[in-house]
Amino acid sequence: MATLRRARMEELCELVTDGTHDSPKLQKDGVPFIKGKNISGGTVDFSTCDFITQQDHEEACKRVKPRRGDILFSNIGSVGDTALVKDDREFSIKNVALFRPNSHKVEGSYFYYVVLSPEFRSNVINVRSGAAQPFISLANLRAFEVSYIEDFNTQRRVSGILSAYDELIENSQRRIRILETMARSLYQEWFVNFRFPEHEKHPRVTSP
Repeated sequence: MATLRRARMEELCELVTDGTHDSPKLQKDGVPFIKGKNISGGTVDFSTCDFITQQDHEEACKRVKPRRGDILFSNIGSVGDTALVKDDREFSIKNVALFRPNSHKVEGSYFYYVVLSPEFRSNVINVRSGAAQPFISLANLRAFEVSYIEDFNTQRRVSGILSAYDELIENSQRRIRILETMARSLYQEWFVNFRFPEHEKHPRVTSP
C-alpha cells in the first residue's frame, strides 16, 4: 500500500519563488513575457502573451529562469491558474509564482497534480487576500502543507492516469472549438450571406 506523507511545499521543492517585479517595456515581438492571464487550462498560452527584448528577458531571468518541469501558479489577480512547463521554450514571468519540484522527493508531473488537489486549493482559498486584486504571498505558498504519495512508482502511475484524462479532455475541447468555428461559418453563410443550400432557387425579395 502506498504511504501518504505530509510536508510543506518548500520541503518538496528546490525553489518556490516568483517572476520579475520590474515592468519592462512591452514589444510586438521578442521573448515571450508570461503573466497570470496567459495561464489557462493547465498550459502556458503563448498566443496571447506580450513580448520583451532579449536584454530585458535576461534581466528578468536573474530572479528565476523557467524550465521544463516547473509549475507556474498565478498568485496575483486570477489566483489559482496553474500550468506545467512542458518544453524548453525561452520565456520570463511576472505576477506568477514558480514551483520547482525536488526530483529526489516528488516526480514533476505528479507534483503538478498535488498543486491542483482540493487540499492545496483549500489552502489557497483560506489565505488569499485583497478584494480588488486577490493575492497570495510566497511565504504562504512555501508554508502550505499537503499530502503526497511517497513511492515514486505510484506517483508515476497516478500522474500517468490523470494526464491521460487531461489529454482526452483537451482533445474533446479542441473538437468543440472546431465545431463552434464551423457552426459560426455556416451561420454567416446561411443567415448573413444567404448562401444556404439551393439558395439559387430562391430569389431574394426586396422589402417594400
